[in-house]
Amino acid sequence: MESWWRLSFATSVQELFKIHDGAPLPLFNMIAADAHGSIGALYCGTPPVRAHGDFDDSKRRLPGDDPKWLWRRVHQASRMPRVINPESGWVQNCNETPWLYTDPPLPAENWPSAIAPSVDQVDDFRPIASRRWLKAQKKISPEQLLGLKFSKRALLADVVLDELLAAATGETDLEDAVQVLTAWDRQANQDSEGYVLFYLWSMQNLSGIGDKTLFRCAAEPGGLPTGLADPAAAVATLRDAKAILLGTGAPLDASVGQVVSLGDGPDAIPGDGGSGVVGVLKAFEIMPTADGFKKVLGDTWVSLVQFRPVGETTAESVLVYGNATEPGAPPSKSQYAVWASDRLRT
Repeated sequence: MESWWRLSFATSVQELFKIHDGAPLPLFNMIAADAHGSIGALYCGTPPVRAHGDFDDSKRRLPGDDPKWLWRRVHQASRMPRVINPESGWVQNCNETPWLYTDPPLPAENWPSAIAPSVDQVDDFRPIASRRWLKAQKKISPEQLLGLKFSKRALLADVVLDELLAAATGETDLEDAVQVLTAWDRQANQDSEGYVLFYLWSMQNLSGIGDKTLFRCAAEPGGLPTGLADPAAAVATLRDAKAILLGTGAPLDASVGQVVSLGDGPDAIPGDGGSGVVGVLKAFEIMPTADGFKKVLGDTWVSLVQFRPVGETTAESVLVYGNATEPGAPPSKSQYAVWASDRLRT
């Protein structure tokens, strides 16, 4: 709490990071901008200094009877990855590794080892979508940036879908699935018929996305893969996805708005947005259940600030599920409708 309090007094990115180094937060990626024109990204925390192993070892159960795995100190916060005012002109993070903060990626060898996932371990296509878009822009307006945030294009489909459909064509039991995915607009709009089938297919291949065995890998770290590594195996998981979808009672061409709603009662509206696994930046994750689908997680706080001279700074935002839980409080009203329409509030 004291760290957050101190950070609130910072007047520049540089000062913000310096304050953090003296009172570090235990986790998070921090993205910052200031009225002086500086931008930065910081990997928060003080992870253990390990004499052995890699990042994967920090996620598994280690033998308690072997002293080599014990650690007795932590890295200083000032040694954590960071970048301020990179030449690219932008920083980004989609809850992934710090090495993809900007372009080119940060060289992991410049920081302590085993503190974060490698670029190759990222199983989320959002940073690829975000970085790819940012790299293509020479100048970005606030409206364009908001359009990126609310993008519902499933980038993974652009990488694999054509090959998947070609490989599945001729499989009699998958003719209907091929028709659905051929007609799908590759978006996760509330009425994008076919999205749910493709999403379930991607979830059947999640381990292959994470360890990069699903794809022919990109030529550069954090880049776009070039296609399917094993089309026959991808067809088998399409068969699995079809069975899962039909097992929920939903139609094969279901859209996210058909299977999940936002809000309750007369105020309920169709679900909108999609999974980071398929590269949708408007985050809305769902999960199949025995009798349908349920919403799991997604966008929480979205904010767009334009730093200008005193008195002219503007800010828009939305806290998707509402600002209070007390039923009678005016801010308790759900903001789902604002978010679902790809808007923010002044």
